[in-house]
Amino acid sequence: MPTERMTIVLLLREELEKARMVAAKVVQEKNKLIVDLKRLKKHYEQYEPTLTELRHKYEEKMLMRLERDRYAAKDLTEGDDAQNRKKTLREAPWPSEDRTNPYTNSNFEAVRVAEFARTQVFKGHLGVRALMSMDVSPVGLMVATSSGDSTIKIWDVAKEKCKHTLTDHTQCDQTVKAFDMMSMRCRQTFRGHVDSVNFVTFQPFSNNVLTAAGDKTISLWDLRSGLCVQTFYGHANACNHAMFNLKGDTVASCDADGIVKMWDVRVVSEFLQIDTGRHPANAANFDRSGKVLAIASGDASIKTFNIEDKVFVANLEGHEDSVQAAMLSSEWACVMLGGQACHVSVRVAYEFSLQDVVFEPQANKFLISASSDATFSLWQ
Repeated sequence: MPTERMTIVLLLREELEKARMVAAKVVQEKNKLIVDLKRLKKHYEQYEPTLTELRHKYEEKMLMRLERDRYAAKDLTEGDDAQNRKKTLREAPWPSEDRTNPYTNSNFEAVRVAEFARTQVFKGHLGVRALMSMDVSPVGLMVATSSGDSTIKIWDVAKEKCKHTLTDHTQCDQTVKAFDMMSMRCRQTFRGHVDSVNFVTFQPFSNNVLTAAGDKTISLWDLRSGLCVQTFYGHANACNHAMFNLKGDTVASCDADGIVKMWDVRVVSEFLQIDTGRHPANAANFDRSGKVLAIASGDASIKTFNIEDKVFVANLEGHEDSVQAAMLSSEWACVMLGGQACHVSVRVAYEFSLQDVVFEPQANKFLISASSDATFSLWQ
């Protein structure tokens, strides 16, 4: 009997020792796992900035896809119910690819700019941040203005009021957005530039958009797909402006080094370089024949250049500060604007510097000038 008890005690001690060894091994494995987890956590933290950057980079793209799929599914489920609504947002149809040039055989009457007088002044942008640029619609008295307050406003000049305010741009986000003028919705966002986009214009009689950016490039974009069709390389400094001729086959681009380059869009090739001097070339515009180029220069002058003869025709001086834009009317009535003590050719001085000037596109019956005091004026 005592022998059996002793045997049981020995067995229990043996089992207890084994349990202690197992527990010690478990603790050892646990400590090893803790060390491995800490090492993995530290290793993961090294990837966190990269993962955050990638997430931010593609998050908006994924949200846009989800939104597009949601609207597509919504259209399928609604069926004929959408057609029975009394009020719906209409969207402008895409222009056709085979449009003809209406200016092919046109004759234009000379503009009597000297007889123009300022008839209206429009103010609506916040603060005193300058109007950066503007444009007039091809039909109707509609004007679009962009300002340093990060907004775009659509104006009805005839009714003297702002119809819409677009606030999709909140900063210099290196993108271009295309809006539907009927629904005022963003139809397309163009991404690809790595610096500020300084100018945007449509290619005549096509579905393409041209951009000039601070990354030393100008790019041509497909309005339907939002993809970059072609990028033009060659400038050594930021591109300030780019403009098509009336036919849409030639582009003039200018940069901060005072260089203006002429490009043949059909073969994506530079065929002419114009050196305007040491000061920046701020803007360039063709006349309606496409043979003469007006260049707004940072040396307070406007230069006119004959493209066929490859010579400067005139050097127009008189401004006190850098000239920001220049336009040629249909019969060489040249309109100029600059900084500081600024004049349109009608010789009316501004207290603030002028930023842009645009002719009414159909018959040049009036022009619009934008000022750094956040206002624009109608001249006719």
